Formats: sequence, structure tokens, C-alpha cells
Amino acid sequence: MNAKRTPQGFTVVELMIVLVVAVILVLLAAPSFRSMQDRQRVKSAGSNLNVDIQYARSEAVRKNAEVTVSLSAGTTPWCYGVVEGSAACDCTTAGSCGLKTVSGADFRGVSMALTGGNGFTINPRQGQVAAVAGGGSGAVTAAVTFTGTTGAQLQSQINSLGRVLQCAPGGTLSGYPSC
Repeated sequence: MNAKRTPQGFTVVELMIVLVVAVILVLLAAPSFRSMQDRQRVKSAGSNLNVDIQYARSEAVRKNAEVTVSLSAGTTPWCYGVVEGSAACDCTTAGSCGLKTVSGADFRGVSMALTGGNGFTINPRQGQVAAVAGGGSGAVTAAVTFTGTTGAQLQSQINSLGRVLQCAPGGTLSGYPSC
């Protein structure tokens, strides 16, 4: 008696076709994935700065002492720091910023640009901006713009009340108002 065998599994040709289709799909999705990663890094850098400014405000009120946020866009990588007192700190020097230091190395491919000042001191009474280092005045005391490698931008505008407004210059980042 000859029993017919039912073929099981896939042929080599079928496996190769599936593999080729999978590779093509991955290659098509890769540029979109890189762009998404870049946008997320820009959002993360902006969000991190926003949280750290709120932290500086709360520390000023809690300790009843001035707290200074120092920004350094001209260093590689860029950085910023939070220190108690009215004197700026050098975020490129380890331990200089006593409360917190953030390095641009944590946000690969994101650059930082400053407008209207390179730091500010927060008043302990109401958490408002008491002084601005390097310029800045009016409604927007300082503006920090984060830019990714694909052109996504997020700007954090710090006003005299110490509040942060985040917007996307030219509407380059969805989910944020244009500025």
C-alpha cells in the first residue's frame, strides 16, 4: 500500500518571497521611524526644560532663596543647570550646578539656541523671574529653541512670571501651537 504524504511546512521559494517582502517593508518604514525618533527627542528636550524650570521655581519658594537657571547653547554638547543663589553656574563643570545639570548628550541630534538671555534668577516669594542674565525683557524673558536633525523645532518661552509657553516655530511639530 502506498499512502500519500501530505506536504508540511513551506518551500524555500515561499520563505524567500516572505523574507524579501519583509525587508522591503522595513526599508520603507525606516525613514519615517527616524523622523519620529527625532521629533520625540525634540519634544523630550523641551519637556525636560519645562519640568526643570518648574522645579527651580518650586525650590526657590520651598527654600525661600533665589534659584538660578543657567543655559549654555555655545558648548558641545549644550547644557543647562539649576543652582541655588543668584550667581550663574557653569554646567560644563561637574558639580558646579548644585541642584541639577542636564546635558545635550542625552538628546542625540538635538541642538539648542537661545534668544533674550542665557539664564535667569527666580525670586523666592512668588516664583517669578527676578533677573535675566545676558539680556531679555518684556513679555518673553528668554526663549530656548530645540531643533532636531530633521528640522523639527520646539520653543520654550519663559515669561516674567516664570511660566513656560511651548510652541513650534513655523508649525514644525504637531501637537503644539505655532509661534
